[in-house]
Amino acid sequence: MINIEITSSQSNAYRILARLFDFPDGNYHGETAPYDALINEAKRLEPKFLGLSYKLSRSAKGQYIELLRAEYLRLFDPEQQKDFNRLRALTYFDQKDDTRNYLLDAYKTNEYTLGYPEYTPDHLCNELDFISHLNEHMLILLKTDSSIQAVELHKFKCLFIRDHFIKWLPELTKYIIFNSTSPYFLQLSIIARTVLVNCINRDKPENEQG
Repeated sequence: MINIEITSSQSNAYRILARLFDFPDGNYHGETAPYDALINEAKRLEPKFLGLSYKLSRSAKGQYIELLRAEYLRLFDPEQQKDFNRLRALTYFDQKDDTRNYLLDAYKTNEYTLGYPEYTPDHLCNELDFISHLNEHMLILLKTDSSIQAVELHKFKCLFIRDHFIKWLPELTKYIIFNSTSPYFLQLSIIARTVLVNCINRDKPENEQG
C-alpha cells in the first residue's frame, strides 16, 4: 500500500535536496526557509533523517555564500563552473554508454524534462529531481484512482534507486567525507544517502519484503 503522505514528503525532500546540491545561491542556500522545509518533511519520514536535517540547518548558519561556492568548486571541479564531474553518475560507472542510455530511456519513458537543463542528465541535481518527479506522478495517479499504474511506477522508482542511484551515491558520499573541509557538504551528502537507503527499506515492493 502506497502511503500518500510519505510519498508527498519524499517528493518534497528530494526536490529540496536537488536544489541544495546546485551551485550555492545566496537567495536559497543562504536563507533559513529551505532547511526549515526539509526539517518539516523529515518529521514525516525517518527519525535519523530528522536529526541529520537539524545538523544541516545548524551547519548552514553563519556560512558565507562565497566560502560555500569556493568549496563547491574545489570539491566538484576546481577548473570549470559548468561541469561538476564529481556530481555526475558517469564518473563512477565503467560502462558509461550503457548507464547513459539507461538514464535517458528512464527519463523519456516517464516523461521527465530535466529540472536542471544547465547540467548533464546524469548530474546529481537532475537525478534527485527525477525521483521527486516520479513521486509526484504517483500522487497524481493515486488521486485519479489509477492505483495499479501507481504501484507499477512505485516499483520502477525502487528499482531505479536500487539498481542505479544507490550504486554511485555512496561513492560520492565517500569522496566528500574524505575531501571536504566544510561540515555543510558533509551533512548534505550524508542526508542524501540516508534518504535513499531508508527509501529502499521502507518502499520495497511487497513481493520483495522479507
